[in-house]
Amino acid sequence: MDRRDRQNLAVAALVLTLIFGATWLMSELKRQGRIEECLMQRRKNCEQILSP
Repeated sequence: MDRRDRQNLAVAALVLTLIFGATWLMSELKRQGRIEECLMQRRKNCEQILSP
């Protein structure tokens, strides 16, 4: 494996890590938004929203 192949592999790993991180972040923001919306409606059973 030469230098160029290692660089390509490192860039591919970085891109995959960024995609995974962005996907996780978006799902967490969505979940937090649902919880916040529930709490703003003064509901008592907001923990059910956390269930899939």
